[in-house]
Amino acid sequence: FQQEYLYKAEEWIEILDRGAAGAGKQLYVYRVKNLEAPALAGYLTQLFGGQATESTRTSQRGTLAPGLEPAQIGTVQDFNQNRLGMAEQRAAEAAQQGAEGGAFDMGTGDIRITSVTETNSLLIQATQAEYNAVLAAIERIDIEPLQVLIESQVLDVELNEELQFGVNWYLTNNPALIPEGIGDIDEWVQSAAFGSGSAASGGFNFLTTIARPLGDGMPFIQATIAALDEVTDVRSLAAPSLLVRNNATATITVGTQVPVQSSSISTGNNNVVSSAQYVSTGITLSVTPRINPGGLVYMDISQDVSRPGARDPDISTSGNPPISNKTVTSQVAVQSGQTVFLGGLIAEQDSQGRSGVPFLSRVPLIGPLFGARSKAVTRSETLVMITPTVIESAVDLREISKSMEAEFSRVPPLKISRLNKVDRAGRDEIRVEDEVLVEDEIMIEDEAPIADEAPAEQED
Repeated sequence: FQQEYLYKAEEWIEILDRGAAGAGKQLYVYRVKNLEAPALAGYLTQLFGGQATESTRTSQRGTLAPGLEPAQIGTVQDFNQNRLGMAEQRAAEAAQQGAEGGAFDMGTGDIRITSVTETNSLLIQATQAEYNAVLAAIERIDIEPLQVLIESQVLDVELNEELQFGVNWYLTNNPALIPEGIGDIDEWVQSAAFGSGSAASGGFNFLTTIARPLGDGMPFIQATIAALDEVTDVRSLAAPSLLVRNNATATITVGTQVPVQSSSISTGNNNVVSSAQYVSTGITLSVTPRINPGGLVYMDISQDVSRPGARDPDISTSGNPPISNKTVTSQVAVQSGQTVFLGGLIAEQDSQGRSGVPFLSRVPLIGPLFGARSKAVTRSETLVMITPTVIESAVDLREISKSMEAEFSRVPPLKISRLNKVDRAGRDEIRVEDEVLVEDEIMIEDEAPIADEAPAEQED
């Protein structure tokens, strides 16, 4: 029994020490787990800073909602003894205090919170009661954030006579083109037109939400690509995948920088000094997801596709190429695992060519007799498909990683081609020898010696 008395005495000593320390300020160090220390310090300063932490501050209490009972607030010592270090009880009392609308008596003086960026920690100078309240708030704020896997695909569809009104109009009026096994097209597609313009002018946009079908049916995205590939040329411009934290912005850019002459200055001695700047072209995808508790993903999407065109010698732009640009900016809401289908970005590109007899086709007046000009107009539509998948834990991330590894394991061994260029009559003849890459080793199949370059034929 004496040993049990010693344990009881030790518990009371700890309680008395806490009560004695509650009246004075101490320095506490909190290691931030998930957030950034400066951001967390800002939230806590807004919550506990100023007059809200002064013991002499009084406030007018509001009325309670029906069915709620008012909380009993005592002295700091009573609060410490009733709490006894339980985080759940601290959170419940803080919630009741917020419901009352009154100010909590945190003791004398203000709380000082300093963030340390190097160690991602907080230095908190406060009393024991104040630190307990701060810690209760931190436990609810400093939690592991959710992540979203953004899978996207950008397609460029060439518009011919059958697709002159766009992909949306074509698929809507030809539902029989969708292969069997996917089900009724009306069950998987819910379209909502937005923007201005008519279908005949090619100026309308559309947004489609596609649910992944259950069972072994062909996914709608693959079925759509297969149907379009039967009537026109479909090119995949990019297929980026991004893993982004909730409420953070992820951006990926694939392209080149094109030099463009911006200005030129003549020095007077037939010398021209030019300055150029680089313009980024290619594909840029920017996504900012926001997840609600039900698994619905709100996304701010910005998709930009730009490409430089051929320089037209008849247009004096200091040799700068024209740059075509297509942009999609939208705010959408979609369930995790579903696909957002953005389209309607139709562009026309004029291409000009000239052919003829060398030198004679450039002679003024008689040049057109020895040459010809060609002009072609091509129309294309850019389709953007985005699929967000919410990752709630490390287990989900591990499962997604395994599925991606399984996709790569089904890819056949990589074949490398050795190219040997031989100049003959102004053309490049390419000889290919197959090589198979297996486990970081290259095995050459049917290797044959490469013949030396044949001598050029001499004219008699």
